[in-house]
Amino acid sequence: MVGGLRWAAAALGVALAVGTGGCGGGETGSRAAGDWARAVCPALSEWRAAVSDEPAYRPTSRDPQFEETARTGLLLRMAHSHTLTEHALAAIRSAGRPELAGGQQIRDRLEGGLIRLADWYVQVERALVDVRTADAEDYAVDLNQVAAIKPVDGVTPAGLIRWLRDEPRLAATFAEVADCHPLTKEVVADDSEQSPAVPPSSTG
Repeated sequence: MVGGLRWAAAALGVALAVGTGGCGGGETGSRAAGDWARAVCPALSEWRAAVSDEPAYRPTSRDPQFEETARTGLLLRMAHSHTLTEHALAAIRSAGRPELAGGQQIRDRLEGGLIRLADWYVQVERALVDVRTADAEDYAVDLNQVAAIKPVDGVTPAGLIRWLRDEPRLAATFAEVADCHPLTKEVVADDSEQSPAVPPSSTG
């Protein structure tokens, strides 16, 4: 049973590793800021509601079968987060840039953050495939290694939404577009953290 789960997890990780590619950025088509917001906010709201901020978990049992099940469940959750991040990326790329001052920069920074997070979920998936569950000490060591994997530039899902929510150039548009209200009303508990909310303008 354990071998079957490990094989399934490995296959899943390899399949989902394809798709991000680190590409993006550059000049895109534009649309009115309100239309842009209506195109991207639903996808971002769905994404934020479902994705994981923290992949780490702690041993809850010394039963190898239980820990193998928990590990596989976490791997599937990371895979789901990766898939939703790719969907959000597709929405951002399709929407182009909002017609407002710095619209291309906003679009590029948002895309760049999602790219970094998609890559992070893939890295975590790959690390989880190799987590050893038969021995409690090995298990703890491997979990710590998984927890040490962080997104490039310290981007987090909460931080990315915090930046978007607080972007002054989008404030009026987000206030007018009902689809964006779930994002603007989200309470982000880690506002005081020093981790960057969004990567630099370059998405490369």
